[in-house]
Amino acid sequence: MSQYSTPEKFKAPTQSSGNSGLAITSLILGLSSFLCSIFTGIIAIVLGIIALTKISSSQGQMGGKGMAIAGIALGAIGSIVSIVLVFAAMLLPAVSQVRTAAKRTMSMNQMRQLSLASLNYDSQHFRFPSDFPTADSDSGANLSWRVHILPYLGEQQLYDQFRLDEPWDSSHNLALAEQMPSYYEHPSLQLPPGQTVYQMVTSSSTDQNPTIQVEGQPGPSIGEISDGISNTVMIVEVNAEAAVPWTQPRDWKFDPSDPTRSLGNNWNGGRTLIGMCDGSVNTIDINNDSPENISSMMTRSANDGPPVFRR
Repeated sequence: MSQYSTPEKFKAPTQSSGNSGLAITSLILGLSSFLCSIFTGIIAIVLGIIALTKISSSQGQMGGKGMAIAGIALGAIGSIVSIVLVFAAMLLPAVSQVRTAAKRTMSMNQMRQLSLASLNYDSQHFRFPSDFPTADSDSGANLSWRVHILPYLGEQQLYDQFRLDEPWDSSHNLALAEQMPSYYEHPSLQLPPGQTVYQMVTSSSTDQNPTIQVEGQPGPSIGEISDGISNTVMIVEVNAEAAVPWTQPRDWKFDPSDPTRSLGNNWNGGRTLIGMCDGSVNTIDINNDSPENISSMMTRSANDGPPVFRR
């Protein structure tokens, strides 16, 4: 027997056949899943798992394990991100509707406060507020009714600073206009400082069927509203382009030939909020309410019949 043992059979080193094509594809799809969709991410995960299986069974002849793992991870993250974005896109309209509804409710509450303050003004002065501080129309319309109801909005201190015998744009009164109470700020519109869209319905002194406010006249008493205070509009929410300085004696002029002029753009669907003489708040649908029905709302005479309101 030879003193030398028979040498073992020589084994040649295993040669790698290169990186797995599936692993490369998985990595590419995983990266693109952030820009494409959840489906790309799912495919990246599936191909990455298949690639890992084949790489493991290749006994070192196939590489790309790191790329496969990266493809799986990126595909999973991209899928999660896609799902979140899809749900966010689905929720955005609902969130927008909720915000709009909340702002609309806020505007309704502000109009209700303005209407109730006007009723409290009537209980003390026996007539609704107007641009005239007293029942004597010769006193002059120096300041808006919005100024005269300040004490009934808890703003007595601000009201006491106004000079009622000076015009709204005098140097003294104009400086006070910068202190506009929040009641006159619209929750949804971006308006210049000191401007408001909450305005009283006004008609010309020559109109046969007057509104709550008539140019050149003091406000009416409840008895002069023959249509009933629950059937007569006092305050309207006009469009942004019709906004006025809150202290200026200027309001929405009712035009019987065009009863929806400057109304209906603040909310979706062409609806406009209106504050009634009894303190309630309703809406006008300018797309569906007839001009006759809207005119009946705006005027205070019972001759045109009671209006129909949309709640």
